[in-house]
Amino acid sequence: MKKLIDWREQLVKEDPGAWEESYRQQVLAGATTDEEWWYTWLWHRMILPEEKHSLFNTEKPIIQAQWMGTKIVVQPNCEGKTRLVMVQIFGDNPYHPDFEYHAAVSEEERRFPSIGNPFIDEPNYKQWEKLLLVKLLNSVLDDQKGLTFIIDRYRQQFHHHG
Repeated sequence: MKKLIDWREQLVKEDPGAWEESYRQQVLAGATTDEEWWYTWLWHRMILPEEKHSLFNTEKPIIQAQWMGTKIVVQPNCEGKTRLVMVQIFGDNPYHPDFEYHAAVSEEERRFPSIGNPFIDEPNYKQWEKLLLVKLLNSVLDDQKGLTFIIDRYRQQFHHHG
């Protein structure tokens, strides 16, 4: 008897065939929402920098993924004291994104509420930055409709190819 592979495990793989199978079994069959599937897929494409300092002080995107003609790039950045995340979604033109949004932290969130002890603060600081990063990414995907944009593109692609 063939063991059924969990759809989340299929998304860990770097195999577009496994992603497509997972998408068909889960989303097209109505077992999982588009949103849950895409959040899971994006999560498994994320590579956080091994920086000694800020997660936002990096040259490399934390997500740079491509599937069925659409490329998604997520780049954290720092402008002065403002941490931000840029999300770009490219379709036909690799130089001009079809969707682009920069989400910045609010005034209250600019500073880590430090207790002044680097040995105690460092793990807390790293966790705080990860939470900020995820919050900013969620704001682009949810509030700015980045995820809706991705889902609409893929539904069109799937009807053309599938």
